[in-house]
Amino acid sequence: GMFSKTEEKTASNLAFLKKTSRELGIVYDTAADGYKRLMQNLSSTNMPMEEQNALFKKISTVIRVSNVDNTAAESVYRAFGDMFSKGGIQAQELKTQLANAIGGVMPAMKQAFPGKNIEAGLDAGAFNKQIHVVKLINQLYENNEKGLDKATKQTSYKLAIIQDDWGNAMASIGKSIVDSGALGVVSDMASELS
Repeated sequence: GMFSKTEEKTASNLAFLKKTSRELGIVYDTAADGYKRLMQNLSSTNMPMEEQNALFKKISTVIRVSNVDNTAAESVYRAFGDMFSKGGIQAQELKTQLANAIGGVMPAMKQAFPGKNIEAGLDAGAFNKQIHVVKLINQLYENNEKGLDKATKQTSYKLAIIQDDWGNAMASIGKSIVDSGALGVVSDMASELS
């Protein structure tokens, strides 16, 4: 083929990322940063790409249904990125990053690990495997996915789409100005005015 395996993988990941951020109404740059962070921290594991993508989509769905701002969305992506990088759930990421950004985190922990004392478990480092992080993501997703239809009618969803469309429009306007050489004309005019 014309492309290397890596390039093909990159292209299909990019297509997946664009489709997911669009579908869920998450600002593209935020989603892209979160995706990159997740991929970097999972690249050392032997988790198949489809599974990594599925986890990203689940996290993004939770963000959308939680109807949070961009900063909170970044915190959620960062928290899970950090968990995967450390290979487990630790109190700091769970409580400081995740639970501060979205609701329902501690209840989801209790559901994901029934019969476990969550506080004592966190203190003892009992949730120190990748599978624990995956379980928490799956639980949060399960608790949130019912709200997805309603969530795509939220203002923040529409705003994210508009923001991305506007960014794309500005980028292509900028490009066409550069391509047409109109920029030189504009700067000539500016210097005559000054």
